[in-house]
Amino acid sequence: MKYMKHFFALIIAVSFAACGGSKKPEADLVVDFNARLEVFDRDWNSGKVEGLKSQSDSLLLVAEEVIKEYPQSKDLPLILFKSGETASKMKNGEKSIGYFTKMVELFPSNEDAAEAAYLIGLQYENVIGNADKAVEAYRKVRKDYPQSVWASNAKSSILFLNDKEKYFQEFEANLNKSQDSLNAAMK
Repeated sequence: MKYMKHFFALIIAVSFAACGGSKKPEADLVVDFNARLEVFDRDWNSGKVEGLKSQSDSLLLVAEEVIKEYPQSKDLPLILFKSGETASKMKNGEKSIGYFTKMVELFPSNEDAAEAAYLIGLQYENVIGNADKAVEAYRKVRKDYPQSVWASNAKSSILFLNDKEKYFQEFEANLNKSQDSLNAAMK
């Protein structure tokens, strides 16, 4: 009988753990995420490509756990943003867009929201290759964050995608104005 009690206790404990009943504390997950991010960024910045895929996969798994288990975490905006950047570096446009979109939707007033919104367009433009979706995303940046530097960048990106010849003419005109101002200041 004594062994039966231990056996049932073990069965209950294993069942509880299998059902997700023993989740990691939020602080531990955030520390784990930041440590994995630091290693990934260090290797990325040093050009070490060996192991980046597995590093990004494990980093994003921790991010997913935070998103699922702690949707009210104060660290969630940064985790979403950094996860979007990580997926972007690995050329996973869809996943990157997912993280950036969630960040913008859940935290539209966050200091990084305008940049995240712009990066959605950049993923469509450069990774996925869908100019129409990119222009749509850039227009949303201009509408939702009109005073941000990202709205200005979005305007340039829209102009570039819609009319490359006009874009280069404007770029050259602005360059000439800057050169003229610089020359006048030097006299």
